[in-house]
Amino acid sequence: MRFGRLLMGALLILVASWIVVGEQISGVSSNAVVNARLSTVRTPISGTLEMPWRPLGARVTQGEVLVTVTDALVDTVHLHDLELERSLAVAGSERYRRLIEDTAREIAVMQERINIYKTQRAAEIEAKLGRAKERVALLMADRPSVVVLRPEGLDEHAKVSGIDADSIALSFALQEVETLAISREAFRQGVNLGDGYDDTSATGQKLMEQSAERARLAAELALSDDRITALDVRIAAERRRDNLLAGNAMSAPTNGILWEVLAGDREVVQRGQEILKIMNCDSALVTLSVPDVVYDRLRVGQTAKFRLNQTNTIYDGTITRIAGSGAKTIYGNLAVAPSAKHLERFDVALLVPALRENTDLRCAVGQTGRVFFEHRPLDWLRKLMN
Repeated sequence: MRFGRLLMGALLILVASWIVVGEQISGVSSNAVVNARLSTVRTPISGTLEMPWRPLGARVTQGEVLVTVTDALVDTVHLHDLELERSLAVAGSERYRRLIEDTAREIAVMQERINIYKTQRAAEIEAKLGRAKERVALLMADRPSVVVLRPEGLDEHAKVSGIDADSIALSFALQEVETLAISREAFRQGVNLGDGYDDTSATGQKLMEQSAERARLAAELALSDDRITALDVRIAAERRRDNLLAGNAMSAPTNGILWEVLAGDREVVQRGQEILKIMNCDSALVTLSVPDVVYDRLRVGQTAKFRLNQTNTIYDGTITRIAGSGAKTIYGNLAVAPSAKHLERFDVALLVPALRENTDLRCAVGQTGRVFFEHRPLDWLRKLMN
């Protein structure tokens, strides 16, 4: 019996020692803190700041208007120059349209004159040819028929009498018939023949010149209209630019908390100046430092456990960054800066999904806790208590 009690006591001492040693030598961090990225709101223009009062720590939603900057002295000279250039281009287009209309009317008049000329000219040639044939017929009357060359233009059934080679009148009449027949055929093809005539009438030549002028004016009009379209695009862009420079409302870039105010209401600010800093609740993570003994065993992607102080709830996490010692520069855009003691150790960042998904933990920046990288002997008891 006595031996059994001694054995039981020794066993309890061994278990207690195993628990104490296991709890102490397991990888653990005692200075873990919930952290998040900061989004900086900068003014895109220079001007006077209008910012409604909000307390630090106030919740803001993405797209919510935070501040407005106005500039009463915005320069609109370039916009006025573009508008003047457009007015001149519009006047030029209207001039080309009027010239095209005048040219079209002249072309219509000349076309009508050409149609009348063609009709009357054709009638004239037919009349002359008919009279010429009559003269040939009269000169050949009562002469014995002989086989001679039939002048072009005479009817096939007309008799050609033998003629005296010295008969100048008959020869001239035959020449006139042939000439008029050739002129008629050429005129049907649109060409004028005869002494003092060009292949095209003076009105026809003028018509071609006016048609070419109308085509040139149409090309100039199209170019002017294209210039107006381009100016409209430039004017619209310049107006947007002037409106932006005259007044610009800046909205919250993300859901979060008003973390820092860097300028005041009615203050004159310059382009690019920082106005506000918003803590991005959607980017919450845990930053911590560990001794080199633990740090050497850690890898990116390794799982870990996070527990907030004063609570027993354990949250699963994953190592997302291992920055090593002296990692001060990587905290420039984070809400909570590292302490001097933190920088003496080795920096680690932990991604804990519950900090982003749990509404009670969202924006819990600044709260501290502990991170465990290995299983501990009393983990089963902690789960049972949770």
